[in-house]
Amino acid sequence: SDTIDVESIVQEIHEAGKQVHKRTVTIALNRFRQAPTHDYFFSSEIGSRLKDLLDVTFGKRCMRSMEENGTPVPSIFKIACAISRELIKFVSLLEGVLASLWTAPKHPVRSGYVITFSILEPLDEYNMLVEEIANHPGMETQLAEWRALGIIGENISPNDILLQSLFGMRVKDEYSHLPIDTRHFKNLETRIVSSFDDLDSSLDGWLVKGDNFQVLTSMASKFKGRVQMVYIDPPFNKGEDSGYRYSVDYTDSVWLTMLQDRLTVVKDYLETTGNMFVRCDYRGTLGLRYLLDDIFGASQYRNEIAVGRTKGKKQTTTSLPNIKDTLFLYGASKKNRLNEVMIETQEAATVHKVGNFLKRSKTLRELDIASRVDRLADEMLWVPLDHRPGERKSTRDRVLFGRTFPPPPNRHWIKTQDRIQELGKAGKARIRCKCGVVHQDGDGPWKGCPKCSGKNQRIEIHLDEEPLTDVWSDISGYAQTWGFPTENTEGMLRRAILAGSNEGDIVMDFFLGSGTAVATAHKLGRRWIGIEMGKHFHDIILPRMKKVLSGHDSGISTDITARKGGFFKYMEVPTFAAFCDCIALNRDRVGDVVDSVGAGKDIDAIESLLELKEAGTVEPSPFEDIDVLEYITWKEGKLAKCINEEVVELESGETKQVTSVDPLSILQEFMNR
Repeated sequence: SDTIDVESIVQEIHEAGKQVHKRTVTIALNRFRQAPTHDYFFSSEIGSRLKDLLDVTFGKRCMRSMEENGTPVPSIFKIACAISRELIKFVSLLEGVLASLWTAPKHPVRSGYVITFSILEPLDEYNMLVEEIANHPGMETQLAEWRALGIIGENISPNDILLQSLFGMRVKDEYSHLPIDTRHFKNLETRIVSSFDDLDSSLDGWLVKGDNFQVLTSMASKFKGRVQMVYIDPPFNKGEDSGYRYSVDYTDSVWLTMLQDRLTVVKDYLETTGNMFVRCDYRGTLGLRYLLDDIFGASQYRNEIAVGRTKGKKQTTTSLPNIKDTLFLYGASKKNRLNEVMIETQEAATVHKVGNFLKRSKTLRELDIASRVDRLADEMLWVPLDHRPGERKSTRDRVLFGRTFPPPPNRHWIKTQDRIQELGKAGKARIRCKCGVVHQDGDGPWKGCPKCSGKNQRIEIHLDEEPLTDVWSDISGYAQTWGFPTENTEGMLRRAILAGSNEGDIVMDFFLGSGTAVATAHKLGRRWIGIEMGKHFHDIILPRMKKVLSGHDSGISTDITARKGGFFKYMEVPTFAAFCDCIALNRDRVGDVVDSVGAGKDIDAIESLLELKEAGTVEPSPFEDIDVLEYITWKEGKLAKCINEEVVELESGETKQVTSVDPLSILQEFMNR
């Protein structure tokens, strides 16, 4: 807040035994305030626009008016107009330099890995790493973190987690999914990651803190064509609404421009079979549809999905309550791949609710008839195979367990023969005789009714599931599990991820919010990439993913057998402002540039006005704790296979010296792009 006492912060830091300048704290606070609320926009046509404005205001209104009235135009006017044109040229070139700096790939800093014992132990042949971790000074802070996350008890010690075996120290089974954060064990980090023969392919995911445009442009070469599904729920252009952890005060044009820049970059991340999901509310659906058509192609539009949300305001005299958002689905190409997802029918949901209500009755519990309630509820879901008007001359009959069923006259069955066979084998299609006899899979071929010997039978379908459609209003689209105002539900993300990807595919969300997309993807056996710039990256997302790895029972974990354990990497990308802080104006060149402008000469080396500031003059520096390994993979556009202290081997077989990259050369390269 604006009332933060900088002096008290500096005092606390000094009392903690660290030295820091008041100016450094002030800069950090200002940068923190600005980061979530400021966006950068560079115009490629600023020169022509300023020239037009100059002609309208200066040329047409002043000079031309004087000429028409026979009034001599003062020479100072002509000189000012000439100088203005050269200044416009200067500004245009400077804008181009800033735009190139903005779009140039950046580098990762302050990285770390999170890995569970269940992943590490099989790689640690003699359990030496496990023992070193247990005896490491960082184990105390790691234990404190686990306690804060609520995944171990307050009194748990390393001795409670580990046990001695013939082959050294090993982790007890009940603690095998504890997430180890290498920030507590930095001197062991390289040894941990060098245990993998195919490092990047072994990672379950990447978490990146930073402006999503900067991150997307920086990682583009590495992940080009590797992502199967992208899901985003960008900040809606809500105008002056408040109470969010990020800016929502956008005009329509700014909001669409922001999305256009990012979606244009991320399009190249998608595989040809990939899918793009974009969530939006009524404020942006019209413009967003046109934008997605423009970027992905109108022919790649697949669905406009209605997603349930918290009920809006009460009905007024002019509008109905708003209870849905829109989820647009586009294919990356005509070859995009979607899976059929089966969901619970409304009938099944109602029957189960009634059954659960009855089972909660104290009287029924005392009579011990819960199993009878379940059987009755299940029986209510068996319905006759439906048929529709219109006769189909080919394959009109349906056969189940050897019994042939022709449709009623001038009608046709709604399910194909193949589907009937599938349902029969799955126990979801059966033959029922009028006398009550039921014939199901496992009873063998139908040989007639053993009770009445009649021929009055029908096919019945178990109506507990149906294919997912474009209406998802039966579930809520928002949750409040993690105290985040626009937190998507795992149930809703589960549907999108099951439909749009397969196990092992990469799922991406670059407006990550509270982290629901990557949490759900991990639980469903997908790999993932999550990008977010807010403070909640460390407060919510990172802790949440550690709890997911530990097997914390929340979200869809209560309904499915969610994946436990894992291995992911997290890192940061410095802000654009931090980069600009490292660049200074070369004052010795300013005079030459001004003279060139006055003489009407072209400026063809605007970059020469910029230079690097001396090392140590910028705090905090965006070049501290550079992750050279990740930087190399971004720059080369290749995955890392294996690494040691000095060399990284890429998927192409090339090797790169990890220690040979000079941090200052990164900035120089960044400026020269």
